[in-house]
Amino acid sequence: MLFVKYEDLHKDPHMVVARVAQFLGRPLSPQTVDTVVKHCRFDNMKANPMTNYSNDDRFDFNQSEFLRTGTVANWKKFFLVINSLDFDRIYAERMQASGLQFDYDRTGEFGADRDLEDYCFR
Repeated sequence: MLFVKYEDLHKDPHMVVARVAQFLGRPLSPQTVDTVVKHCRFDNMKANPMTNYSNDDRFDFNQSEFLRTGTVANWKKFFLVINSLDFDRIYAERMQASGLQFDYDRTGEFGADRDLEDYCFR
């Protein structure tokens, strides 16, 4: 099983594309990796109706666009600290055997007045 994390795509998209191709048994030339990375850039995908279904009336986009921001850690704007802590607990229980590790910042913005350090040390 191959795990691909969104954070890794932002850090090194060429490496991730090459890893996926290798995992699928279809190694790619550096030029082809460059082309895939170019086509898969968020702004290109958002502009492409073949990858952005925002105008597809089969979906309801009243709460969010199909492709939102393309940024890492945008979840912090939507999770309360307690939601994040609950997710971490459930994830630890259910996914411990997977070996999958996330390397995201636990502090920072959790929306207005929702900083994790403030929550834990009040």
